[in-house]
Amino acid sequence: MRAGITAGQPLTFQLAYASGTAATDEQEAAIQSSEAQDGITINLKSEPFNTLIGTMGSCTAASHPASTCGWQLVDFGYDPYPLYPAGAGFFNADGNNNSGGYSSPEMDQLINATEFGSQDSSFFTYEDYTAQQLPWLWLPNPEAILVYRKNLAGVSPLNPFSGGLNPEVWYFTK
Repeated sequence: MRAGITAGQPLTFQLAYASGTAATDEQEAAIQSSEAQDGITINLKSEPFNTLIGTMGSCTAASHPASTCGWQLVDFGYDPYPLYPAGAGFFNADGNNNSGGYSSPEMDQLINATEFGSQDSSFFTYEDYTAQQLPWLWLPNPEAILVYRKNLAGVSPLNPFSGGLNPEVWYFTK
């Protein structure tokens, strides 16, 4: 048994995600298909962002009984994380952006070392531990320069949640 999962136990998750973008629907379907190849069932549930953020919260012993608080998969959409590579707020147990309720005393200590310590090695130790723990499923967040012609509409103003990468809403004008 590892991480509370018995060998041979079927894995089935619900992946709740923000609706309204065809590109996100396709991304989640690709994740579902990829995981199915390894025998993991992911049931997709799309709902408006406001509904999603209101119903998916931190799943901790204090907020939910153990019988109803299990694994969660949630994609809120574009969720920028700070460039300072310490995970504070996201991966520490009492972090303000730790919506999944991830908790590890060792992670808390490592984050504190990156925040308040003076050793560069603290970042490498934190990085190694985070890579083993995988508190998040990292999805690509493409870097790009967006160039378009004046007769292509729907690109501007940019969607702050997708960075303008929504060609399904673009159209040509005369």
